[in-house]
Amino acid sequence: MRNQDITELLETDRQDILSVYLDTDGRKPENRGAKPAYVIWLQHALREALKDLSGDALRLASRAARRITTLVTRQRPEGRGLIVFAAQGLWKEYHLPMAVPNHLRYGAPDVTILVDVLDQYKPYAILAVDHRHARILQASLGDATVIEEATLELHTEDWHSITGRKPTATRQFGTGVGRGAQRDTFDARVDARRRQFLTDVAHTAGRIMHEKGIERLVLCGADDVTSEIRLALPPEVRGKIVGVVALESHAGITEIRDRTLAVALEAERRQDAELVESLLDRAARGGGVTGIGATLEALNEGRVFTVVVDRNVLAEMPTLPLLARRHGARLAPVQGAPADGLRGHGGIGAILRYALEPVMPPSPGSTA
Repeated sequence: MRNQDITELLETDRQDILSVYLDTDGRKPENRGAKPAYVIWLQHALREALKDLSGDALRLASRAARRITTLVTRQRPEGRGLIVFAAQGLWKEYHLPMAVPNHLRYGAPDVTILVDVLDQYKPYAILAVDHRHARILQASLGDATVIEEATLELHTEDWHSITGRKPTATRQFGTGVGRGAQRDTFDARVDARRRQFLTDVAHTAGRIMHEKGIERLVLCGADDVTSEIRLALPPEVRGKIVGVVALESHAGITEIRDRTLAVALEAERRQDAELVESLLDRAARGGGVTGIGATLEALNEGRVFTVVVDRNVLAEMPTLPLLARRHGARLAPVQGAPADGLRGHGGIGAILRYALEPVMPPSPGSTA
């Protein structure tokens, strides 16, 4: 799933699209039976959505509805959430590793929940590392994939000349001194190679994040290694670290994914809380507005930098993503405690690109 998919859906002027979101999480008791709850919900929702159609519109919409129903009844969908956009000549299908609320709309494509999912589960990089092995992963939508892996190869069998001749003092004070000196030199060389390995890994991670446009990083490993790798990262990458997870070097992809996802979601909640706080502070000083009316007015005037909206309010405003895109505004859904802070302000607000100067009433005796 890409942001480009949202753009393509928003750019269409079609009014005959079925937008379907289903909670297909098989871990839930209601979804374990021979006829899962989401299938029953879908059948009722489709009948309700198409009941007022007739003619060709009904025929084509019914065909799309049958295809969706076949998808969810022939076999259980993969993942825990399913999103489908369907119409004549259009089919977009997404299986998600997280649940989404059941929702269906017929008409213009409804991308509200899709926007919310992509915002909450933004991509982040994972750097899982120890002194000898490193994996760089990209996580997106609750899944993780290794994109680069490296292992330190020491080849110490080729280091026979690393100490040169034993010092003369060895003959005077015994062979133990010489062996100690050799061991110290050997260990120093190993440490240097390991430091260089971590430096190379750090710079590779920074390059990959830059190339892929990833703005968040989670470090995984023992405390001493993650401390070293943090210092080796370029400063601009170091500032993108959102958390550190203590993991054994042999941890599997599933454990890495689950442990880092919790950190990334917590970082997202912190950022949402900061965003709401910033919005309310700016609104108090004229740099923002709150409430549906004021937000839509500012959007239509092209004055909005970011729309901050409670995800429940967004679900009831299917045209908001299109309006935000047309006026070049970022759409930032929030939930939980950050959304609670917006509820007294209509559940929505906007950080403005610029504030309008207040119009002052003419002073007494003015000829203006």
